Amino acid sequence: MRNLRSEANTTQSVIAASQAKIESVQSQMETSQERARKLTDENERLQAEHEQAVMEQDGIAAELDSRVAKLDGLEEEVAAAERTFQRTRGDLDAAREQASSAHKELANASSRLDVLRQLVASGEGFEKGTQAVIKGLDEPEFFNTGVRGVLAGLIEVEKEYTAAVEAALGSNLQAVLVRDANYAQAIIDRLTEKKLGEAAIIPEDFVSAGAAGQMMTVPDGAETWAMDRVKADSKVAAVVESLLSKVLIVSDLSTAMGMRAELKDITLVTLRGEVLKPEGLITGGLSSGDQSSVLDRQNEVRELETQVAELEVADEAARAHHADLEKLVTEHREAAELARERLQKARVEESTLQGQLSLASREVESLESKLAGVEWELNDIREREGDVVTGREKLEQELAQA
Repeated sequence: MRNLRSEANTTQSVIAASQAKIESVQSQMETSQERARKLTDENERLQAEHEQAVMEQDGIAAELDSRVAKLDGLEEEVAAAERTFQRTRGDLDAAREQASSAHKELANASSRLDVLRQLVASGEGFEKGTQAVIKGLDEPEFFNTGVRGVLAGLIEVEKEYTAAVEAALGSNLQAVLVRDANYAQAIIDRLTEKKLGEAAIIPEDFVSAGAAGQMMTVPDGAETWAMDRVKADSKVAAVVESLLSKVLIVSDLSTAMGMRAELKDITLVTLRGEVLKPEGLITGGLSSGDQSSVLDRQNEVRELETQVAELEVADEAARAHHADLEKLVTEHREAAELARERLQKARVEESTLQGQLSLASREVESLESKLAGVEWELNDIREREGDVVTGREKLEQELAQA
């Protein structure tokens, strides 16, 4: 009886211990399950945050890729703008030099023209009396009003024949055309009274209407009829035709000598300026010093007038081109600066995005690390739950056997 009681006590002790263990295991399971629920909630939250972080990271990465791609285009845009600016600046330098050269050429031609005009106006190369008439005979307010011009200034001779025509006309080149005979007489009287020299005067009302011009055929061996190489103002055309009506231009004095026998009533003039008159008088030769040709000077004045007019157009065009290029250089400089600013801004934005991407990547890595920790703890709880369940089943079996 004592043994049975002892066994019963032992059994009760085993049962009590097993029940206590089962209750402890049950408590552990409940605690683990509660922790597992919290970890599951934490895992879901972290998963959502991770997905959001990955989306933000991908968005930043995509934006960064787009900005990097645009950077190449912006760098090329800067390079192209800089090349255009440098090329235009080079064109401006060339245009500035061209404008300076054109202006200098115009200034030189204008200066030469002014000098020649002054010489013509002063009667440079004319006799004292002619110069006195041109200057107004000490009473310019009266005498200058009726002077139409000097014969030399009222005709135009082809350049290669100026020496011949000047020799043929001789002192007649200095003849002064005035408005009428009364005016001419007043001039002669003043020249005589003041002893201002001699001058040839042509009253405009003495000049008859011009003829049709030189119509004779040029003889063999001659160059041309002098009148055919002269353009005369209508006011003196008849006078010039009269003076040159029988003047034939030949190449040289030998040719003139050879042609004289057949052209005894013709004045023969060489291209160099020798004159062989019908009466047999030969003039020619050259003195030392500067030989100023009145007709050459007149021709040079006309040529310079044309040249100056053309140079003025060229100068204006050069200055306008220079101004256009200055404006264009300013525009291209501003375009290059704007392109550089856009590139700099894009680089700053790229750097900012790089920083944002780095932060986003660290955030994703942090969340992934937390998720891994939660997953590990959940797996650990699951394993421990399995061990607890096995232990509880074993205790229950032991309890049942007891």
